[in-house]
Amino acid sequence: MTTNNIQIIVSRLTTILREILFPCTCLICSKGDQYLCSNCQKSVKLNAVEIINFDQIKPPLLYSALYSQPPVRTTIRNFKFQGLKSLSEPISAWLNNYWQLILDNNQALPQNFLVIPVPLHRLRKLSRGFNQAEILAKTFCERFDYELIPNKVVIRNRNTPHQVGLKRLERLTNLIDAFTVTDSNIIKNRDLIIIDDVITTGATIYEIAKVLKLSGAKKIIGLASSRD
Repeated sequence: MTTNNIQIIVSRLTTILREILFPCTCLICSKGDQYLCSNCQKSVKLNAVEIINFDQIKPPLLYSALYSQPPVRTTIRNFKFQGLKSLSEPISAWLNNYWQLILDNNQALPQNFLVIPVPLHRLRKLSRGFNQAEILAKTFCERFDYELIPNKVVIRNRNTPHQVGLKRLERLTNLIDAFTVTDSNIIKNRDLIIIDDVITTGATIYEIAKVLKLSGAKKIIGLASSRD
């Protein structure tokens, strides 16, 4: 058994044991029978609605809420790193509710978006057990009747170090040539939304947008559940 497989097994056993040993209560207020109670979920302040401008060199970068808000930070950390997949529900709710506000205030937006979750490298996905952006993107597509891009059309071809803790220039150089479009026919002449859980400088989304544009994409929007 490889070291990587052992890490995966330990991670999943830890999640199972935690759920058995510790009652499911709100991670913020310790009340209720959910990891994030409805009151704490509703306490999150959504970002101000923006009027989208496609005339800029880089694609518009939108986010539903600031990561610094305790319910947002705690929920995303436990979803992403502790494997509490049920926490994808409030994160999706913030994302979807914010996008609805964007639609209500941007009547001229394209109607038929193709949605692309930020891809994880296969080793990172194997270690974590899931791609958090993919889970959010699936719920997003169900809510708004958008098309989710087929698997492996956009891939992460290098297992890049985590962006967390890197300086701006390091973030940019870390992602050079990290993404590849494997089938440009699916991308060509499509309007796209790139979904991620957390953005900081937007370097990841901008790098993906670059390869999408080279493959013939039209309008591109970056959309995340939070901004750090």
